[in-house]
Amino acid sequence: HGVSVRCDSTLTMQFCRVFQNAMVGVLIANSEGPIEKCQVHENGFSGIQVNAGLQDVRLIENTLYGNGTEQMCIAGSAAPLIEGNRIHDGKEACGISCIGFAKPVIKGNEMWGHPDAHIYMRENASPMIQGNTIRDGGASGIFICDEARPTVEGNVQRRSAVWAAQNRSSRATLSMMGELRGFSALKMYGA
Repeated sequence: HGVSVRCDSTLTMQFCRVFQNAMVGVLIANSEGPIEKCQVHENGFSGIQVNAGLQDVRLIENTLYGNGTEQMCIAGSAAPLIEGNRIHDGKEACGISCIGFAKPVIKGNEMWGHPDAHIYMRENASPMIQGNTIRDGGASGIFICDEARPTVEGNVQRRSAVWAAQNRSSRATLSMMGELRGFSALKMYGA
């Protein structure tokens, strides 16, 4: 890992460059605080990974690109604020992955150039996805599966394949408002 914080502490990262590490660029396991205006790129796995239970992590105005798996992975019950980031050109997977019971607020970001989804969620994740610009993507702009329960409002999607929703649970709810342009389409399907 480039930076790995696994103790109960406060982490502040500003104006940093974290790149070309074999594993995760920045791993936050039991810490809180801001990561602001950093460049995180070309790491072997995730650019930034935030693990379970963290409520006061702020990922603000960072640039992430070229990381091996997802650019950001939000896992467990983590609920960071992800705002004003430029997230682009992932190597293999998605821009932001929300798994487990993750509850991030994803707003005002610009995402493009991911081969898979720009935002991917599963396993009861319930992110708030608001005011993002999602463009020039691969498989889907936003992909919702398993029992994820997002709120999706006011996003602009341009030249991305689909907004996709696949839920196995009839309890899942989806609120989706926004603008689709170019060859975007809205498709919802279930298992």
